[in-house]
Amino acid sequence: MPSESPLPVFPKYRLLGIWLNALAFTDILCVLKSAIGAKRKIVLANQNLHSVYICSEDPRVRQFFDQAAYTHADGTSLIAVGRLLGLPFRTEHRIGYMDLFPALIPHILEHDWRVFYLGARDEVLQRGISLLKEQHPDLKIAGHHGYFDRQQGSSENLEVIRKINDFRPNLIFVGMGMPTQELWIFDNQDALDADVILHCGALMDYIAGAIPTPPRWLGPIGLEWAFRLVTEPRRLWRRYLLEPIKLLTWLWKTRAK
Repeated sequence: MPSESPLPVFPKYRLLGIWLNALAFTDILCVLKSAIGAKRKIVLANQNLHSVYICSEDPRVRQFFDQAAYTHADGTSLIAVGRLLGLPFRTEHRIGYMDLFPALIPHILEHDWRVFYLGARDEVLQRGISLLKEQHPDLKIAGHHGYFDRQQGSSENLEVIRKINDFRPNLIFVGMGMPTQELWIFDNQDALDADVILHCGALMDYIAGAIPTPPRWLGPIGLEWAFRLVTEPRRLWRRYLLEPIKLLTWLWKTRAK
C-alpha cells in the first residue's frame, strides 16, 4: 500500500493570476526524494510567461496547474515580477529543464530511479535516449514519441499508458509542448503508475541536438528567449512578441475590475 507520509511543505505565492512555489534545485530534489520514497503520485509543474498566458485563455490548463502539488518558475520574467511585488523569489528559483535535467542525472543514478520520456518525434526521441545511455550506461530510461492519438480512451492512448506502466517509472517527463502536455497529464494522470509526473516542453529536442541549445548564461540574465526567438522565429514569434502584450492587457483589465 502507498505510504501517506507527508510531503515537504513550501509556501506558495499568488503571482500574475497563478500560484508559484519559490523552489530552488535542492527543494525540487527534496520533493522528488520524498514523493518517490513514499510512493506518492504527484505532479511537479512549472510556469513561465507563456503558460501564464495560456492559463488566462484556457480554464482546463489553469485547472491543471491548480491541482499540481508544486509549481516552480521556469522564467526569469516571473522571478523579476515576483521580486518587484516583494515576494521572496531569487535567481536560483528560476529553473528550466535544460538545467534541471542534467543536474538530476547524478541523483537519478544514485537512487536507481527509472525514467520515462513521452514526447518528441520518434527519431529525435531515439537519438536523445541513445545519447543519454552512451553518457550514462546505468541510466534506466525508456520512452515513446509524442505523435499518437491522444484522445482519452483511444487504443493508441491506452497502449502508451500500458507501455509507461509496464516500465514502472519513478519519473515521467512529458514533453509535447504547451498546452498539449499539460492537458494530456490532466486527462491521464490517474491511470499512470508513477511517482512524479513532470512537463518539460522540448527537452528531448535539445538533448538530441534537434534544436540549438541556448548558452546557459543567458537564462539567469533573462535573455534566453531572444536566442530561442532568433533560432526558431516561425514557431516562437507569437509567444515572445504578442503574448506578453495580450497578457499585460488582460492583467490590466482584471485589476481594473
